[in-house]
Amino acid sequence: MIYTFYGDSKKVFEKSSKLVDDLLSKKPNSEVFKINNLNLENFSLDELIGGQSLFSKKYIVIFSGIISNEENSDKILEKISNIKKSENIFIFCENFLKKEKLKILQTESHKFLEFKKTESNKDTKSKSFQKLNAFSLADYFGQRDVRKMWLCYLKLIKNSQPEELHGILWWQLKIMILASKTNSAQHADLKPFVYSKAKKYSNNFTFSELQNISDKMVEIYHESHRGGANLSIRLEKFILGL
Repeated sequence: MIYTFYGDSKKVFEKSSKLVDDLLSKKPNSEVFKINNLNLENFSLDELIGGQSLFSKKYIVIFSGIISNEENSDKILEKISNIKKSENIFIFCENFLKKEKLKILQTESHKFLEFKKTESNKDTKSKSFQKLNAFSLADYFGQRDVRKMWLCYLKLIKNSQPEELHGILWWQLKIMILASKTNSAQHADLKPFVYSKAKKYSNNFTFSELQNISDKMVEIYHESHRGGANLSIRLEKFILGL
């Protein structure tokens, strides 16, 4: 079974958290898995779809920002029919999606809730940034344009979870590293357009710099979730230090 929460990041977080609480109140022995673009590779999708632990009747699987990630979305969407039929509960939390992917979730979800940003959440200046999205942040990262990346981040963080923005930057970094080590889109197992952009962007960094950035991104993510400095603040410092 699939539930999708889409749109305004604050409302998506609040409503999806309430659903999880409600589900746990009915089935307190359920096991909850929180999956994002950093830890996805640690899980077996087939096991999540068909598996159940010895002590619980259901899994509750929360996918955060997975479908907005070009690299990871295909892995999930190719099994969307099986996810829909699963005895377990799958919750998708997304803020920015391309039309075709949004349509898939709208069609396959048992319940689809969209939360649009109201006019009261936007001042006159912010209207000029309506077309700005998180993928622009990834592009500025690849271009190594720190000023534009920083300004873009400041706008996005007002209505986004820092984990989501970290995930998009992580995706851009991973494909740049992959492109720098391969000679073709086929070899990298990426779409040609995605590969060509990543290859071009990777030339703005040495391979050693990409590795160091990778280490730093992992460090700030895990430290912030262990009670360290706020992730949004650490991400801003990370951007300014590029």
